[in-house]
Amino acid sequence: MQGDLDTAVMVAGEEGNANFDAVTVRATVATDADEETFAKLQAETERRCPVTQLFQRSGLEYTSDWTRTAL
Repeated sequence: MQGDLDTAVMVAGEEGNANFDAVTVRATVATDADEETFAKLQAETERRCPVTQLFQRSGLEYTSDWTRTAL
């Protein structure tokens, strides 16, 4: 996972927004699932994950990139 934020607020105590501006999640999953099943896994995982939901609903730029690799 990668997150972009203005560290001047958190580290130096400057005024501004201490929230993340963008978050990118990269996941590599070793599986024998077909493409349709893998897509369903990703969608359901993101729908049920409270952290993902927090990011998506916060208004920041959220990106997820899931890759399927063979077992």
